[in-house]
Amino acid sequence: MYLIKKIMFWPKNYKFAISFSFDLDIDSFWRQKLISANADPKDPVVISMGQYGANVGAYRILNLLEKYKIKATFFIPGEIADRYTQLVLKIKNMGHEIAHHGYEHIDLYSLSPERQREEIIKGKKTLEQKIGVTPLGYRSPGGFSIYTLEALLDNGIIYDSSLMGADMPYIYEIENKKIIEIPWKYVYDDFVFYSFNFFPSLDYRKTSPVNPRTLTEIWKDEFDVLYNEGLFMTIIGHPHLIGQPSRVKALEDFIKYVFSKNNVWIAPYIEIAEHVKNNINDFEKL
Repeated sequence: MYLIKKIMFWPKNYKFAISFSFDLDIDSFWRQKLISANADPKDPVVISMGQYGANVGAYRILNLLEKYKIKATFFIPGEIADRYTQLVLKIKNMGHEIAHHGYEHIDLYSLSPERQREEIIKGKKTLEQKIGVTPLGYRSPGGFSIYTLEALLDNGIIYDSSLMGADMPYIYEIENKKIIEIPWKYVYDDFVFYSFNFFPSLDYRKTSPVNPRTLTEIWKDEFDVLYNEGLFMTIIGHPHLIGQPSRVKALEDFIKYVFSKNNVWIAPYIEIAEHVKNNINDFEKL
């Protein structure tokens, strides 16, 4: 069983809160897809699609965030921090939050409880040793269970962003273990709309990617409803996808729309989580 209790307010009389987040998977996702398809995990064509994020896409995103003075949250696998250390350090040095995204971007459903714990510990240690950051937030590369939750809590993680149970942050509980949950939805995730590959094919992306303007309109409609209700929204981008020219232009159009509204709190996930933790009167103590 799980327990959901909403927070019904935002700080400083803000009406609404939004967070921009980016999963810096680079080529780690595609490598795992190649492995699962029994293909060469070093396939240069497939791997290059992810590398675009490190070579170009991430820098476009960082420039856009700097232009609008937005601090975002980057969920980063440990092995990406290992191989792209200078890029991750740049993200950190620009003031963005570095959060935990596993070590090898492996679907947790495929792992034993012991291996789940190893992935979480290894990813955390890598971010600490290579980047000098102790992550406080986590997003699963896939899957979530009581074993995941236990490993996160044992390693100092205070919030998770893997579940979709509400339009506001909430407390997620399994067997009397609790964590602050900052929810997302597939409709907020660029990967659902932009990912495409001929091989290995993605079962959920049989059609070509959508027009970026279509996604902007969807996000604006989501924003309008949630803004009017005083709730929360997040955007999830993958630099190798949303960092492409037409898509980053569409993202900027959405950011301009957000800035056209009053009383909007734009904050990284850690600030959202700290607000929950510091105003826990509406919740059971963690």
